[in-house]
This record gives sequence, C-alpha cells and structure tokens, in this order.
Amino acid sequence: MNDRKTKRKPTGSTGPVRVERGKATPKVDFLPVEFPSTKAEIESLMLRSFLASVPAGLLTAPLIDVRANTENDFDFVDAGAATPTYIELMRRCPARQYAVVPPGVFSEPGK
Repeated sequence: MNDRKTKRKPTGSTGPVRVERGKATPKVDFLPVEFPSTKAEIESLMLRSFLASVPAGLLTAPLIDVRANTENDFDFVDAGAATPTYIELMRRCPARQYAVVPPGVFSEPGK
C-alpha cells in the first residue's frame, strides 16, 4: 500500500465579487469564472481577461494580432506589430505556501 499523498492541482471556485449599493443594504454577488479544460484555452482566457482590464491609453501601442505561440516559448506574440511584442503569463503559487519565508529570499537594503 502506498502511503504517499498524491499531489493534486488545487480545485475550487474563483472569480470577481461585485458589490452594488442596494436600497437598504449592499448587494454582493460572487461571479464564478468557468475555466476551460485545456491549458491553451485557459491561457487564452487569462490573456483576454487581462487585456479587458487594461484602461484605454495605458498601453504604449495597441495590440493588433495576438496569437498563441507553441509550447516552450513565450505564451503569445502580437504578430501584427511592426516589431514582435511577446507576452508571457505569470504563474503564481497560493500565498499560504509561503507562511514562513525561507531565509535569504528577500534581501535587506544595504546588506
């Protein structure tokens, strides 16, 4: 019998919370995001969500023709730009994994 715990990807729900002013009390809604099943579709969803959140005029140049790259490369490239603009999605670990920060992870100024 194998006593090792099998590592599994985290599961659960994620999404934004919308708060609106109600007549008597605030109205709070959780808007769950339904994630696609493949890595490529998830990356595309993340990119579209990010780009939708960028205020107009913040980018120095508009993205013209964003395309997914092959595996083991930058995630996306703007193929329509005069010079290629590469986009790499950042993966983050849940913060609870870092409840205790190992020594030397952060350096102190002047040391």
